[in-house]
Amino acid sequence: MNTASFSLIDSHCHPHFPPLGDDRQAVLTTMREHEVSAALAVATTHMEMEAVRGLAKQYPGIFYAACGVHPLSNDTEDDSEAALVQACGGDVLAVGETGLDFFRGQETEAMQRRRFAAHIAAARKLQKPLIIHTRDSQDAVLDMLRAENARDVGGVLHCFTGDAKQARAGLDINFVVSFSGIVTFKKSIAMRDVARLMPADGYLVETDSPYLAPVPYRGKTNTPAYVRYVAETIATVRGQTLAQTAAETSATFNRIFKKSVD
Repeated sequence: MNTASFSLIDSHCHPHFPPLGDDRQAVLTTMREHEVSAALAVATTHMEMEAVRGLAKQYPGIFYAACGVHPLSNDTEDDSEAALVQACGGDVLAVGETGLDFFRGQETEAMQRRRFAAHIAAARKLQKPLIIHTRDSQDAVLDMLRAENARDVGGVLHCFTGDAKQARAGLDINFVVSFSGIVTFKKSIAMRDVARLMPADGYLVETDSPYLAPVPYRGKTNTPAYVRYVAETIATVRGQTLAQTAAETSATFNRIFKKSVD
């Protein structure tokens, strides 16, 4: 039993990806050791959706599931609104990750926008929040969220790397920002400034594991347990205790995601 005075939630990870998926018990053990009580497992293709739903079923209250098709995925299965509504029903907490990625995918912009619009429509039909991926596309993503009335369901700007103006724009349309291990990197001064400015109910912490391991594990395989180091950095820049950061982010997670399956 976890007797810690606080517990953390990793709001975005991929524990079904190797090497994490190869040793589930190690993932769970390190989560307990770091006072991480739960994590949202996020699918990026149709094939992954069964895996994250399986995790949520096998470990209720520890792993939750979100289902979507990543903007850069070459998934050839149906990613229409109707197909996504079916895939994201039941105990799936959120639709995504979805969004736009112009860092490597400018040539597929038309396809990405069509896929993104379908995810937003599915989320609105299901009344479930969205998990948004952005890379070199923050303003374009915000424009589409406004145009497609995503405010109705809200959600998370995952792995946020934008500026304070973009963070405020997200808050204005019912989205919160989620900080990953990038916020712990030495050069991420501007991002830490954004974290300091966020309202108590406007941010989350995540790992995006197995990627983006925070300091002191930068360059190594990330795991949901390491969300603690993200939260510790956030607590420091906000001038508050780790317990307070854990309480704020857990409350925000529950507000955004748990209501979708109540």
